[in-house]
Amino acid sequence: IGQVHRATTRDGDPVIIKVVKPGIPAILRRDAKLLALAGWTLELVFPQYGPRRIIREFADYTLREVDLRREADNAETFAANFADEPDIVFPAIYREFSGERVLTMEFFDGQRPDSKKVQAMSHEDRERLVDLGAEAIIRMIYKDGFFHADLHPGNMRFEPNGRIVLFDLGLVAELGERDRLVNAQLLFAFATGDGKTVARCFFENAPHTATPDYDAYEAEISAFVERLRRRGLGNVQLALEIGRIFDILRRHHIQARSHMTMVNLALATAEGLGKRLAPDLSLADEALPYLAEA
Repeated sequence: IGQVHRATTRDGDPVIIKVVKPGIPAILRRDAKLLALAGWTLELVFPQYGPRRIIREFADYTLREVDLRREADNAETFAANFADEPDIVFPAIYREFSGERVLTMEFFDGQRPDSKKVQAMSHEDRERLVDLGAEAIIRMIYKDGFFHADLHPGNMRFEPNGRIVLFDLGLVAELGERDRLVNAQLLFAFATGDGKTVARCFFENAPHTATPDYDAYEAEISAFVERLRRRGLGNVQLALEIGRIFDILRRHHIQARSHMTMVNLALATAEGLGKRLAPDLSLADEALPYLAEA
């Protein structure tokens, strides 16, 4: 979609310039129309999965990424949301050097979380960084309802002073108050082993259900959650297990809402990254204080 370059302003500030490649917006708009046609066809064959809705949302998110004014707005929103947390930072935007197809932002010098230097840190330093990263994604989802939906190692830097820098903020997701509370209730029930509530949250918030036997569905979800509780949340990859719950939903013809998929994707990425540095990380345990507040 674009390219990224180092630069220096005339005042001597080190910056990053992100530029959308010529012709990309037109190509994406064309592809979105072709995907919409495919969605109409798939809807006739697999209406229970809502392919038209899924494709429309995917196209919308992709088209937003080429309007760099949105990324500038997102960066400033995140900075405001985390103003009270000095160790989780976002790049300042140079609005005078930015527009729809060009974005100029503050440059940060640091290490990728998967770099050899970070891997060589002491156990205590790595755990602190993991705790900061977990706090960031959990707070975004369960407190602010505004979260980075593409938080992979390339979009994060660890600074020598112990701060975490998060950038590439074009792909974000927002949760309304109701959706935020539903997700908090869902993860809290999951973390505490309450399978019946997990089953009910998915079912009552599904855009489409055609399950022939709710009791069988609830029993399967409850048994699955109970097995995880016995293993201990520190020994499981939470987001991977939520993905397996989605398999149960499909078998029982229950469609998950799209925001639940986006939340799961964000948790999966953050947890996978965190476990590389601290294998005993449990996002559910990290999230419990925020879930209790919600």
